[in-house]
Amino acid sequence: MLPEHQEAFQNILDCFTGADGGVAFVNLQNLVSIMDEQAHDCSNKAGNDAYQVLTCMRRFSKLIEIANRPPDFDWTPTGFEKVEEENE
Repeated sequence: MLPEHQEAFQNILDCFTGADGGVAFVNLQNLVSIMDEQAHDCSNKAGNDAYQVLTCMRRFSKLIEIANRPPDFDWTPTGFEKVEEENE
């Protein structure tokens, strides 16, 4: 894994495992709540930026779902197309 990817992944892992006693997770939760409120108004830059970040979060969540598919999941491009169809 590239060092910058490893560092980012470790930061996520530390946050979700509560390595600092859960402070990072609570701070993240608060920030997401604030951004969610801002994202309701995409007519301004802050709202649009918040929406883009939350879209990235939803995609990350979907990545976690995909990574936890059953062992017999079809990982070919056709399999990924099935995932897209399920989301529509």
